[in-house]
Amino acid sequence: MKTKLKISLSDWDYTCGDGCCYEWGVSCKINGEEIDSILFASSNDVANGLEVVLNYLGYEVEIDFEN
Repeated sequence: MKTKLKISLSDWDYTCGDGCCYEWGVSCKINGEEIDSILFASSNDVANGLEVVLNYLGYEVEIDFEN
C-alpha cells in the first residue's frame, strides 16, 4: 500500500524596502513539515518545484525538457 502524503502550498511575496526588488513563490509543506520555498522567476518553475519535492522524498532527480 502506498503512503499518503499531505502536500500544502501557500503563496508568498517579498518587496525590498525601496521597492526595486520583488520576488514571489510558493512555500511547500509535506505532512506538515516545510521543505522549501519554490521561487517563480523562470520557465523552469515546474521542474524546480518537482525537484524540491522529489529530493525531499529521497529521490535523486534529473529532469530533461523535450520539445
